[in-house]
Amino acid sequence: MIDQAKTKLIEENKNLKSSGQKEKAIAPSVLKTLLSFCDQEVFSQAVLGEEKNLADCLKHIVAGTGNSISDLDVYKKAASYYIPNAGIEFKMIMTIGENLLEVDHDGRQPAEPEKERQEKKKPEKKEEKKPKQKAQPMDQQQLEEAKVTMAKYLEERQDNHQAEKKDGGKQIIQFDIFGNEVIL
Repeated sequence: MIDQAKTKLIEENKNLKSSGQKEKAIAPSVLKTLLSFCDQEVFSQAVLGEEKNLADCLKHIVAGTGNSISDLDVYKKAASYYIPNAGIEFKMIMTIGENLLEVDHDGRQPAEPEKERQEKKKPEKKEEKKPKQKAQPMDQQQLEEAKVTMAKYLEERQDNHQAEKKDGGKQIIQFDIFGNEVIL
C-alpha cells in the first residue's frame, strides 16, 4: 500500500498539466514531503483515495495565499488536504559551531495574523520541564570574559594537540548546547 501511494504521487507529479506559477514553485518540496508522509500507512490510504490527487492538493495549498506562504503552512495544508485533521509540528534548531540552540518559533510568517493554537492533550509527566535557555546578548564585560576564556581554551587545546602529536593519540572534544566541554 505504501509503495502504491508513493507511485501514485510520482505519476501524478509527472503528469501535472499547466499548473499555476505558485503550484510549480512548491510542487517539488510538497512531493518530497508527501512521499515521506506516505511511510505512515494511514496517510498512504488517504493518498490512494480516488477523489484525492496531487494537482488538487497543490491548488488547495496556494488558495488564498497572496504573495507568500511559510513552509510550515505549505506542509500543514498538504497534510490536511489528504487527512483533514492532520497536524504538523515545527521545531527549529540553530547551530553555532558545535553548539545547538533550540529556537522558540512556530514557523509562521510575521505578517500572518495570530491564530489560536489548539491545545493538545498530552499525558501528564511526573518530571518537571526545565525552562529552555534562550540566547541573550552579552554586555562588554561578559564579552571580554568570553574572549579570555576562549583564548585560554585555544591555548590549552594547542598544548594538548602538541602533546597528542608526541604521544600519537587522539582526543575528541565537543561542546554541549550550554558551552560545557565534553571529551569523548
